[in-house]
Amino acid sequence: MEQYTGNEEFTLRGDKTGIRLSDFWSWAYSDLLNNTSRGVMAEFLVEKSLTRITPPPEHANANRLDAL
Repeated sequence: MEQYTGNEEFTLRGDKTGIRLSDFWSWAYSDLLNNTSRGVMAEFLVEKSLTRITPPPEHANANRLDAL
């Protein structure tokens, strides 16, 4: 799935409205004390922390049976 940047603009009948997706995000998700927003934020932070973990070098897999 392609992720949006927030710079995308809403249109109405093909005309630009001057309203960006980031405007909606700010309006809808600024209350981080809300249970739903907190859950989504927690999922985001976990996902980001997991993607920053670099996989071990290929030679580190040499002694692992499940890597064969």
